[in-house]
Amino acid sequence: MSFSNWALYIDVDANDPGYVEKLDHSLLPNVTANLIDSLAHPAWDKDRTYTVPWQSGCTGIAYDAANVKPVRSVTELLTRADLKGKVALIHDWHDTAALVMLDMGVDVTSYTDDEFLAACDVVQKAVDSGQVRKSTGGDYTELLANGSVDACLAWSGDIVQLQYDTPSMTYSIPEAGQLIWADAMVIPQQAQHRANVHALINYYYDPKVAAQVTATVQYICPVKGARDEMAKIDKTLVDNPLIFPDAEFLTTTRTSRLVDEATQAKCTAGWVKVTGG
Repeated sequence: MSFSNWALYIDVDANDPGYVEKLDHSLLPNVTANLIDSLAHPAWDKDRTYTVPWQSGCTGIAYDAANVKPVRSVTELLTRADLKGKVALIHDWHDTAALVMLDMGVDVTSYTDDEFLAACDVVQKAVDSGQVRKSTGGDYTELLANGSVDACLAWSGDIVQLQYDTPSMTYSIPEAGQLIWADAMVIPQQAQHRANVHALINYYYDPKVAAQVTATVQYICPVKGARDEMAKIDKTLVDNPLIFPDAEFLTTTRTSRLVDEATQAKCTAGWVKVTGG
């Protein structure tokens, strides 16, 4: 997703000056005042020198509680007989392999190559046994909604959206923990409209604007004050921890390690053998 040719959402090493510009925080007073504490100092950009969160979210397990017994762990998802052939996994290993490693007791902030490959083996066994029907991108929502799959790994905001049509649709936090992440707004190197970018980022961090955006996308809002503004827009979202997480909810979240390019290539190669592409 991009804003014209000057601001876009990309997954990069924020500390590599070859990719993105430093932000001028003097032009971002709303960010300074309103960025929520839990997203203020990520390990990969501790002072938010290069990035500002657009929206945040979590990865966990989803199922329709009207038709499926509670799924409490990734192990259940990958082994329960009543789910065989009707399980979907997220295609991206950053989500699926990390959740499998959490289920194995691995510290995902510092996992090793061997631990990653062990997680790939767990998924491979589930694929070979017929437990897993498909690895998907965002299309898992359609499969879940039409009953093609009974349970899947899922992104939190997608399930909030599905609940409008199917209130029994459930987002389940795995017993070993869920992943938390954030899409970032950055300024690419050699961008020609830096002042406009800063103005836009600052605009999005006005709580009134952030509440309007969040009411539409329904992921975790990174802006302080937006919860109060949400009460004026959609009161059903105000106390939803998938949008405005409290301290108890945040204790269940884990952040996976940032990998370098060599490790990224190695993990991707190992994962392709599991997913077939």
